Amino acid sequence: MKVTIITDHLGNLVGTVKGHSLSSKQGKLEAGIAMGPGQKAHFVEVDEALAKITDGAEFHEKIKRHIPKS
Repeated sequence: MKVTIITDHLGNLVGTVKGHSLSSKQGKLEAGIAMGPGQKAHFVEVDEALAKITDGAEFHEKIKRHIPKS
């Protein structure tokens, strides 16, 4: 599964979004990711099992493992 991970200037997790696009449009609705200064987007592939995790803390711990080392 394609995931975009957003990190801060220290490499800490800020957020994630499914897919490798920072914006999306569906009909008249449009949404996007606005990154702040020093934040970086990492486009990664992860196991589909991550999409089934419903516990936020568990998801956070598992997705952090996919943040590329600088």
